[in-house]
Amino acid sequence: MKFINVSSEEARGDTVPLKAAQKASNVYLSKLWLTKEQYQQLADLYANAEVSSQEYRPESDSDQLAAASWLAAVGLDLDGRKGLGNRWSSRWSQESGKPKGEIIRKLFQWCTSAVYLLPVEKQSTNHEISRLSDCGYPHESRNARLRHTPVPFTGCLAHAEVLYQKRTGKIMMTRGYFEHNQDCREAFLTRIPPMPLHPSVFEVALAQLHDGANLSDIQDKNRQMFRNCAYRGQPPDLRGSSFRWLMRKSDTRSLYRHFNRLRGVNTAQPSHLNIHEWLNPSSAAYNKGFAAAVFHYSARAAKDDRFEVCIATPEMKEASWKYAHGSQIILDGTFGLCDKKLLLFIVMGIDEKKRGVPLAFLLFSAPSGNQNTSSGYNTEILTRLLSRWQAALGSRHGTSFAPRVAITDTDLKERGALLNIFPSIWLLLCKFHLRQSWRNHRSRVLKGNSAYHSDVRTRLRRLCYDRAYPEFRSCGEGERRCRSTERG
Repeated sequence: MKFINVSSEEARGDTVPLKAAQKASNVYLSKLWLTKEQYQQLADLYANAEVSSQEYRPESDSDQLAAASWLAAVGLDLDGRKGLGNRWSSRWSQESGKPKGEIIRKLFQWCTSAVYLLPVEKQSTNHEISRLSDCGYPHESRNARLRHTPVPFTGCLAHAEVLYQKRTGKIMMTRGYFEHNQDCREAFLTRIPPMPLHPSVFEVALAQLHDGANLSDIQDKNRQMFRNCAYRGQPPDLRGSSFRWLMRKSDTRSLYRHFNRLRGVNTAQPSHLNIHEWLNPSSAAYNKGFAAAVFHYSARAAKDDRFEVCIATPEMKEASWKYAHGSQIILDGTFGLCDKKLLLFIVMGIDEKKRGVPLAFLLFSAPSGNQNTSSGYNTEILTRLLSRWQAALGSRHGTSFAPRVAITDTDLKERGALLNIFPSIWLLLCKFHLRQSWRNHRSRVLKGNSAYHSDVRTRLRRLCYDRAYPEFRSCGEGERRCRSTERG
């Protein structure tokens, strides 16, 4: 019989990240590849409570930061496990929880051997130690690549079980035995494995990323703290340290993976699935703040569907009424913002200091089969998204949101969509885009190097400059007069 401690929240039926039964479950030692002696030694360690167990709260950034640092320190982070010098091997995993296995339990074993065994549960009484390949199993029969473990068999008992959320990757509990015997620590290596970065370096770097620092700032602080011996646990003499304290370029991948996991971004699945999970209230990855900012979302469920997500935070909605209602907006699109076929249209207003203020982001995918992303939109899609934006803003004092003037480029699809939603709006052309359109048209029409062509191009450029930018012309003339006066 086994007694377990049940929290008051779970006892009254509240949803808890990790149930008492999961915390008290036994580690499946029979899944490890052990000798009979090793198995008995581990059973004694568990019976005497000489193993470690640490629980982490998924909603706590500090807990997840500690979990990320610990996993990186022992080499159990995702990038660390991929290293050729890493000795952890996955022995068993299980998905549990509803729906569709919300929690994953994964059991790892420290493999310090070129001599491996079958799992204990498959060994017979007369079973002899089998000398298998360097991977611990006959890799030729499994059609697997060779993964070298260049150390002799030492009987080390180190193993770890990690429980984490499937959708978010957030760590919930780690437990196991992390001590290595003397033979394991002194085992001769035929090659030197990479030294891991100390957890305190990860902690400082992750905190900087959380505060918005860029990679250059992180590297500068790392060098400065290293020179000042300011990291927690950094010894004055590094010759006896088993950790690195200076970051390398290769560490940035692992750093950003940890940071994304702390923010709830699962880099192991496509981006649109992450967004769907953030907006799904029944998902463990549900992001309340992000969901409050999204006023329109449409998943791409079929081939001919578009992925659509439109964002306006409460501050952006307030700015729309303050700066754009009965006033001016600017609408423009940008393409090539990522490696997917996505288009982004931005609605902006102008504040009291004549600075641009974002009011809404309209993000959607190009249609299926589209070859040129920049042409993957039409008046219909823009009209639909602008109408969702107007509906999200609601009405005040019985009046619906309506800007008086809109500035766009020469795109007729944008202008048509604005007229469909705001019939009385005044449409103006952006000077920059207008001049760009004239220049492109001149380049197509006036092809030639004769004196006639050069003269016509010069006259048209002067006409464009004088008509579109008269204030610049007057400033230029004033500057020329000042220069001539100084020379005189």
